[in-house]
Amino acid sequence: MQIYPVNTTSSFSQNIKPKTGKKTAVGLSSFIVPGLGQAVNNQWGKGALFLAGTTAIRIPARKLVQKMTIDLAHNLKKAPEQAWNNLIQSKDTKKFALALLGMFAIQLISVVDAVKNTKADVE
Repeated sequence: MQIYPVNTTSSFSQNIKPKTGKKTAVGLSSFIVPGLGQAVNNQWGKGALFLAGTTAIRIPARKLVQKMTIDLAHNLKKAPEQAWNNLIQSKDTKKFALALLGMFAIQLISVVDAVKNTKADVE
């Protein structure tokens, strides 16, 4: 009977790669709610930062949409032919576009980070 030596210097878990399904689930969860993928990966602080970042942009963006809607309704009654042009050329529309771009950037970074940091489940 031959006994084989056990290699204790290498870690078995280093060779384990996460399943594609788990990466997809983590990426999708982070796409739906920025920071949720980090929470699934037990990176709670990072997840909270992604969620706080999008929320910090979302609240002022929502107020901009409300203001733009009220302005559009007012302008439609006052001068319907110029209402849409006024909306497109307003500073609020430009601010809202920047807010959308910022939210999209944070969301994209959140998804990429969550997928990149997904670890395999070791049983």
